[in-house]
Amino acid sequence: MSSPDAAVFRLRDMFVGWQCRIRQHAMRSEGGRPPAGARPAVTDDDGAALADAVTTLMLKREPQDDTARFRHMATRTHDPAERYGKALEYLCGDYYQQARAFADVLCALFGTESALALALLREGRCVLVFEQFRQRFCIPCAVTEASREHPAFQATYWHNALFNPNMPPAVRVLLFKPRWLEASADPPPPA
Repeated sequence: MSSPDAAVFRLRDMFVGWQCRIRQHAMRSEGGRPPAGARPAVTDDDGAALADAVTTLMLKREPQDDTARFRHMATRTHDPAERYGKALEYLCGDYYQQARAFADVLCALFGTESALALALLREGRCVLVFEQFRQRFCIPCAVTEASREHPAFQATYWHNALFNPNMPPAVRVLLFKPRWLEASADPPPPA
């Protein structure tokens, strides 16, 4: 019989691996558009809907090298198509190959006046519901805001700058830290 900690680690590892696979597939087959499984529905702890979908970003545990690359690609040209193409080329490669390189904290970029962002920060928690390819994860999360100097803010900002030429200069980045003991998957990870 496995310990509860082992089950939590299996669930976390299953989720991060699944996220890497669906994101890699989207980069290679869907032109980099965020897949459904990277755009969870957002509810409160009681299941009341807060948003139909929020685009999330996964970051590596040590995002500084990727951030420098994203920043370089974003500032190298003013041509949005060229930036998009370079970003897609980089992310189509082996970027998502090593799931263990990724942290389990998810990020999302919002406008500074986003009502959803303000509500999430006020509550400090939510549930992200991910679904794609007959897999579903319900992941309660603690919600905080990253300062502009935080590595997650920088990585999220520059990643988004590659794909969104109309991104406003003033944004906020929210961090979603999973509460794995309360999370579930359907189907669940194998024992």
